[in-house]
Amino acid sequence: MKRCNRCKRELDLSCFGKNRSNKDGLMYQCRECNNKRVQEWQGKNPTRERPWYANRRYERLGLTKEQFFATLDSQGGVCAICKHSDSPLVIDHDHACCPGKNACGECFRGILCTRCNLALGIMEDSVDRLESAIKYLVLR
Repeated sequence: MKRCNRCKRELDLSCFGKNRSNKDGLMYQCRECNNKRVQEWQGKNPTRERPWYANRRYERLGLTKEQFFATLDSQGGVCAICKHSDSPLVIDHDHACCPGKNACGECFRGILCTRCNLALGIMEDSVDRLESAIKYLVLR
């Protein structure tokens, strides 16, 4: 059991996220309170970088901060495929050029939601597979 430093409730350890820098390896706030804190921060800082941008993934993928936010703005702040933002947005790049987690920046294609990015990965970026999937959906 552990006490959340925000809501002061005594909760099971499974209610706390991991944080290796703390002595017990857990966050000070329960997941529920932490999620509320993040949402409050996002509400107060709509133009600031979201926490999932904070780790500067765009640099690891060969983009500047300006390129990343210019692309995001040109897409209206939503996924380039489904036009939604209900799932975290990620940077899409051509894995044929740069396999793995890092990229050169030349193979940057756009910013997608996690679902659309996973769908492209599962379909192995194959236009033929995607067209077959569309035909399948239309015929059903």
